[in-house]
Amino acid sequence: MMIKTSLSNGDLLGQRQLCPCGDNLCYINTEIKEEHSVVEPMGPGDSYLVARSRVSSELNNAVLPPFIGQSFQSDEEALVYYSSFARNNGFSVRRERSKGNPEHPMGVYKRELVCHRAGPPLPRKTDDVKRQRSRKASRCKCEAQMVIKKNVSAGVTRWVVVNFSNIHNHEFMDSSEVPYPSPHQNISSSDRDRILALAKNGCAENLILRTLELEKGLSPGQLAFGERDIKIFLLAFKNINRDTEGMELLKVCRAMKEKNPDFKYEYTSDDNNKLGHVAWSYASSVRAFKVFGDVAVLDTTFHLNAYNRPVGVWFGIDNYGHTIFFCCVILLDEKPESMAWALQAFRSLMDGKLPQTIMTDVDMGLKDAISTNLPEIKQSFCIWHVLSKLPSWFSASLGSEFDRFRSEFQKIYDSESMEEFEDQWSKMVMDFGLVADKHASFYTLIGSTGHDHTCRAGFLVGC
Repeated sequence: MMIKTSLSNGDLLGQRQLCPCGDNLCYINTEIKEEHSVVEPMGPGDSYLVARSRVSSELNNAVLPPFIGQSFQSDEEALVYYSSFARNNGFSVRRERSKGNPEHPMGVYKRELVCHRAGPPLPRKTDDVKRQRSRKASRCKCEAQMVIKKNVSAGVTRWVVVNFSNIHNHEFMDSSEVPYPSPHQNISSSDRDRILALAKNGCAENLILRTLELEKGLSPGQLAFGERDIKIFLLAFKNINRDTEGMELLKVCRAMKEKNPDFKYEYTSDDNNKLGHVAWSYASSVRAFKVFGDVAVLDTTFHLNAYNRPVGVWFGIDNYGHTIFFCCVILLDEKPESMAWALQAFRSLMDGKLPQTIMTDVDMGLKDAISTNLPEIKQSFCIWHVLSKLPSWFSASLGSEFDRFRSEFQKIYDSESMEEFEDQWSKMVMDFGLVADKHASFYTLIGSTGHDHTCRAGFLVGC
């Protein structure tokens, strides 16, 4: 089965990427559709992978309860699934506690999703009882919850259910009475793109909702969001003025420059005074780059969905293994000249200094831009991104053999030389019958251009 990987998305910031194999009709599957799932063990000691499955019409009317060991591609997907289950069973869900922070090597690595009536009753806002209506407290120490924990295996991140309790101490609501979460909180990135596409074709909110339900094979009311959420989501996008927001960003940059003369930024604009590209950095980032900038990572997998603009983030690793921000760039598009501008702007912001090695995601356009504009710099692919492509490219064709394939690939990646890697990879291609697979030839290219043990080890410390 095709295993789809997903990265987290905010309201406006998401991640997307075409398949770098060069085929315009080939895409890396980066989104999970909210369909009912079954979980199958992939091997001893391995984490579970969520796979899409056709279910009967009877199961379409009910979301199966979560269970310990079930895994999701992201914490957002887990929240959507649990929220759908909760609404069908007469309660709603909220985020409670979480563990981890952006400075932790794994970021946020644990979340508790609880019933909306969990916790002790909230205190009254005022001691004047006469001025308040006497009504039942919304919280009654309900202990129903689902706890998920981040699990990183072979470079692939999963959120696994480690605890689940469906024992409630209160009456349930009718599913129609269960309130929806905050506006468009549970609308995934793929659904947002689909909603915008349908809206541009003149579809009303009720038609958009029904279309999504039909495309997913769901009965009415089974989605984690409703018509009202779609309406609010579309209004939020309509309020964005793409012609003026860019100049507003420049105003902010100028204000920061006036407040702190060491703040640095560069930009381009057209004849109509519309913002083209923009990049910025801070004095502390420039100083850090001069010390820890021998190897820099350029992550271009982010995208500003509302403005349809790619985003690149430069960062590195200090001697404690902590991630250091160097620079951020927002581009007009992903054309080679735009990538070239991003590289030259980074050089300028860093006072002319360049890293010895630039590590990137598996983006052949960016690789070509680096080799053309900075031929003296070594370019390597990040091993995390390389390994993350394995499921979406090879799991469908290999089936039950995929686990063995992934294990063999990790062994040959630790080869002592590039020649040894290429030789072992050729044997793997023959052994697994992948001679005609276009992605297999692409991995040969990855091995010949990105196989660098020193850079790989240095980067993985901070992952």
